[in-house]
Amino acid sequence: MESLHSEHASRKINGQAVWQALANSNAPLSRAELARELGLSKQTLSEIMGLLERAEWTKTAGHKQGALGRAAQSYEINPDAGFVLGVVFEGEQFTMGLADMRGQIRVKKSGRLTAKALVDGGALGEQLIHLVQGLIADSGVKTSAIRYMVIGCPGVVDPVSLRVHHSPNLTSLQNLDLKRVLADRFEWPIFLHNDLNLHAYGEYRYGCSQNTSSSVFIGLGSGIGMGIMLGGQ
Repeated sequence: MESLHSEHASRKINGQAVWQALANSNAPLSRAELARELGLSKQTLSEIMGLLERAEWTKTAGHKQGALGRAAQSYEINPDAGFVLGVVFEGEQFTMGLADMRGQIRVKKSGRLTAKALVDGGALGEQLIHLVQGLIADSGVKTSAIRYMVIGCPGVVDPVSLRVHHSPNLTSLQNLDLKRVLADRFEWPIFLHNDLNLHAYGEYRYGCSQNTSSSVFIGLGSGIGMGIMLGGQ
């Protein structure tokens, strides 16, 4: 977490654990609840919450009445602390959206790629840049608030070069250095992944398989594909 980069490694790890616990919770949590769940001392948790609040990663969410004593302050993640921009290609179709820290989509857009973008990498890059700029303008979100951009590609994504191979439904992606093209225009980190793997993770994290440890996602569209989650991976 950015606010903890200069802190001791253990504090950074604990800070990430606290934030993740708040992100995974369906309701605000008090410091006592977080301390019990994560096994942290009250002093350590107090220091971490102070850092997270000052960096606006978390915010107060009212009070909780315990069995004894006065009501305790409760906390939740600040959904406006950052945003993730996602794009998925499926043949000539695209879907893109901007989601907040709670995973809630703030704005979404779908459409078709131009005939030239389907076969020419340069045209694909330019259209994608134009679409991203339009989506951000529609959302009203500041560009500086976007933390990451993730692109789901129909093909095999090289984990090192992030170039796409074997993409018969969108040949303009093949061997295109799309990350470099986008990095020349945008400052946030950019990740490319296979689209079906992203769909599988999305269902595991937010959809019908979120209460399971393993699941299979099968996609039927311009082609057929499969993504598998095993033990949360």
